[in-house]
Amino acid sequence: MFVPFETLPPTARLWIFQAEQKFSADEITIIAQHLQLFTNEWAAHGQPLRASYQIREDRFIVLAVDEQVYQASGCSIDGSTRTIKELATILRQDLFRRDLVWFQLGDEVEAVRLSDLKSLYKAGKWNENTLTFNTLVADKNQLANDWLLPAKDTWLKRYIVKEEVPH
Repeated sequence: MFVPFETLPPTARLWIFQAEQKFSADEITIIAQHLQLFTNEWAAHGQPLRASYQIREDRFIVLAVDEQVYQASGCSIDGSTRTIKELATILRQDLFRRDLVWFQLGDEVEAVRLSDLKSLYKAGKWNENTLTFNTLVADKNQLANDWLLPAKDTWLKRYIVKEEVPH
């Protein structure tokens, strides 16, 4: 059953899907309609799931379920995946891209391909303090506290080249 996102507890489980291109106003309406219907009917083993969604930065779809009430099962998670795939087809966007990293660069949200991270770091496109969208957050509490982090505080730290200090 759909509930407002704000009413979910901090422990609500999340899945985040991202689009390479920013969603238009019409696309946001389509996403909202589909996810409203889906979350209203979402169930696991016949039990309604207390669920919600958010669209963030006009690029990220956050799907959430309160597993304190009833846990999402493999079949119910498969159902959510089918729904997101249907949306991806309608929107003509791949919402399952895992080869992109998202940065907040000024007022813009920009995607960078994993394969380009090192060269873009060397070129100064991003650095250890560049805010990074943490699409790996697992629950609503992490979304509130760890959604935007400096790159140095994420797995991206392995791409940060330390300058050698002359002896």
